[in-house]
Amino acid sequence: MSVDAERIDTWEHLLEEDLSSLGQANWTIRCFKNIDSTMAEARNYLTQICPDRPALILAARQKRGRGRQGKCWVSPAEGFFGTFAFSCKGSFDPAGLTLAFSTAVREALLEFGCETAYKWPNDIFSPDGRKLCGILVESLPVEDGRVVLCGIGLNIA
Repeated sequence: MSVDAERIDTWEHLLEEDLSSLGQANWTIRCFKNIDSTMAEARNYLTQICPDRPALILAARQKRGRGRQGKCWVSPAEGFFGTFAFSCKGSFDPAGLTLAFSTAVREALLEFGCETAYKWPNDIFSPDGRKLCGILVESLPVEDGRVVLCGIGLNIA
């Protein structure tokens, strides 16, 4: 974890309450003011928790976000930076899961009146061609399956 990885307890409590009200009380939520990468933090955190428990790592800012093929993800001043982690038993299709997350993000943006377009399968763009969101899906082997990490970087400015 980063030296300056101060936690945001209020975010954690609000998210835990919301998930609990939806019958999803078993999530692990960790929110930080400023970390290197939510994906890296999720990887580190998975060594400390049971991979059967889903987790969400959020950051108000991240310094070293990463995209596909090791490309740098530049995190804007105002954005959503998060990584979801969950176990997956059986087969795993990263492209299909990336598309599912992209669709969920795109539908959420439409709820706020934001028209978007895909750049297959992991990027979401504004109608005028500005990149709004990048999605990175990776997996790690565990005893009886895989742990899937889905990082989402979204420019909300």
